[in-house]
Amino acid sequence: MPVIFVRVIVCDMEDSFDRLETLLYRERFFLRPDFNIPVLCMNAGADEESFDKYLLENFGITLRKMIKIYIDAYFNNIL
Repeated sequence: MPVIFVRVIVCDMEDSFDRLETLLYRERFFLRPDFNIPVLCMNAGADEESFDKYLLENFGITLRKMIKIYIDAYFNNIL
């Protein structure tokens, strides 16, 4: 019987959160014409549900709320 190796990638939410902040703050990912939450999550390294759980536990907000905060800050010339 052949041996099948399965590679499991465990995504560290701290690293994913750091990438998410970079995408929103430095790269202004939300300004892309093709911006959507699934693509943002894919680039940051976790799904929306995982981000929601992490953000709710640590900051009391959802991913969508966090994105809105960055967008509002950008358009109010705070970022």
